[in-house]
Amino acid sequence: MGCCLSEKKFRSGQEVNQQGLFHPEFQEIIRISNIDPNIPIIGENSNIQQLCENFTLNEQDLKIINPKITGYIHIRGLQQSFSTCLAYNLLWLLRCQNRLDSIQLNTFKLKYKNIEVDDIQSQYYLKYRINSITNITNYRQQFNINYELFILAVTFIKNYIYQIYSRLEIKAFLDGNGLDKGLLEWQSDSHEYDQILALLAKELKIQIIVINVSNKQVRKQEYQSFDDTIMLIVNNGNCYIGLFKDSILYKDQIMEVRQIKPNNVYLSNQQVVQLINNLYDLSFRQRVVEEEFSRFVGKQKSLEELYNHYFGQNRGEIIKKLPQELKGFIPIRGDGNCFYTAVSYSYLKMLIEKNKLQILEQNIKDVNFEIQYQKFIINIQQGELIKMDFINQMKQFQNVESLYSKVSDPQNILYGEMIIFIRSYVKHQCLQDKQILETASAIGIDLSTNLISWEEECDMNEVIINKLSESLKVQINIIFIDSIQQAIDIRQYGKNKQFQINLIMSPGHYNIAIR
Repeated sequence: MGCCLSEKKFRSGQEVNQQGLFHPEFQEIIRISNIDPNIPIIGENSNIQQLCENFTLNEQDLKIINPKITGYIHIRGLQQSFSTCLAYNLLWLLRCQNRLDSIQLNTFKLKYKNIEVDDIQSQYYLKYRINSITNITNYRQQFNINYELFILAVTFIKNYIYQIYSRLEIKAFLDGNGLDKGLLEWQSDSHEYDQILALLAKELKIQIIVINVSNKQVRKQEYQSFDDTIMLIVNNGNCYIGLFKDSILYKDQIMEVRQIKPNNVYLSNQQVVQLINNLYDLSFRQRVVEEEFSRFVGKQKSLEELYNHYFGQNRGEIIKKLPQELKGFIPIRGDGNCFYTAVSYSYLKMLIEKNKLQILEQNIKDVNFEIQYQKFIINIQQGELIKMDFINQMKQFQNVESLYSKVSDPQNILYGEMIIFIRSYVKHQCLQDKQILETASAIGIDLSTNLISWEEECDMNEVIINKLSESLKVQINIIFIDSIQQAIDIRQYGKNKQFQINLIMSPGHYNIAIR
C-alpha cells in the first residue's frame, strides 16, 4: 500500500510543527497572510444595544423580526467572514451534538497565492482538537491563539460545502460561477450565500437564521425549521454571528454530550477503526490460522495443560524446577508481536485488577504513538487519535473479563491499539537511554524503526525488559523453558512485589504465566 501525502510528511515526525501536529504548509499560509495577532478572529459577545448602535438599527424593528435575538459576535473579516462564521458556529454545534466525527471529508484542500495544500489527515487532527475542548470560552481562545484551529476549521467548512455541491453535481455552481475558486481559496468567500445555507441546513438538519441589516434595514431569512439553530447577521457583504436565547454559544460546559451514547458505551473514532483494520488486512488477515490459534490472547490453561504443552510425555523430574506457585498459563498468538502482547496485556490486566488505570494515562502522556508494517505507516498525527481512543477505551473497563473479550478478538481494534501503545512506549524509553542506544548500534539494530515495526521481534528483549521494569515500576518474572534441552531458568527483573508481570519464554515465543 502506498503512502498518502500526509504519511510522507509525518513519517519521521521531523516536519511536525512545534506548536502541534500541524501541516507545515498551513503554517506557511498563516505566515504570509500577515494576520495581525493583536486583533482576535472571534470577538467578545456584544449585547443588542451595541448591535443596534454599531449598525445604526432600531432595536424595536430588530426584535419584531426576531424577538429572541440578544446580541452578536464581531468576526474579523479577512475576506472570508462568511466561512469563518459558519466554521465557528457549525463545528461547535456538531461538537455539542457529538456528531463531528460522523462527517468524513473526501478532500482537505486550501489554496493561497502559490501554495496548495491537500492533506486529508488534517481533518482528524482538527476533530481531535475540537473534541478535546469542553467549554465555549476555551473554544473561542483556541480560535484566536496561533490560528491553527482557525485555518483548519475554515478549511473544513470550505471542503464540506464543496463536497455537498460535488455530490449533488450542481455543475452550474461548481464551474460556471467559480464556486470551487471561492470556496477552496484562503481569504476568499463564495457569494452564493443563499444556495449554500439552504443546502447546509438540509444536510445537517439544523435551522439557519440570517438577519440582514444592510442599509439600516432589517430583513430575515430562515432555512429549515429544526430545533438546533445558528444565526448569522449580514451587513453589506460582511458576516457576523448572531446571539439569541438558548444559543449553543452561551452554553459554557458541554460535558453532558458524553452521555448521548447509549448505555455510556464508548464508540471508537471511525478514522482509528479504519487505520487499525488496514493494518490487520495487510498483516495477519493475509494468513490462514486454525481457529484454536486465532485469538491474540488465548483462554487460561491449567497446570496440567502447561506440562503437556511444554514437556509432553517427557516431563520427568524437570517440572520440579518450576515455581511451586505456578498455576497455569495464557497462550499468546505467535505472530512476531508475542512479547509485546504478553507484556502489555499483563500490564493492563494488572492495572484493572488493582484499580490503577490512571497510571496508564500518566505513563503515555508524552509518548508518540506510531507503527509501521512494510510500506504501511501510522504516523504521529494519526497516532494521537489512536492514543486518545485507546485511553477512552481503557476507561470503560470495570473488570478483566471485558478487557480479555476485546483484546482476544481478532476483529477488535483494541489489540492493535495495545501493541502500538507498548511498542511506542518502549521506543520512547529506549531512545532516551544512551547506554541502550550504544548497545543497539554495536549490534546493528536501529531501535527507532525496529521497536515500532509490527510483527517484528527485537534481539534486545532482555535489555527492553530491564527498561520496562524500571520505567513502569513493575517486577517482571520470566520462566525460561527449553523443552529440547530439558532446561528451566527463572529470572527476575526489578523489585516490586505489589506489581508483577509473569511470563514464560521458550525459544522464539512468549506466553503469560499464571502464578
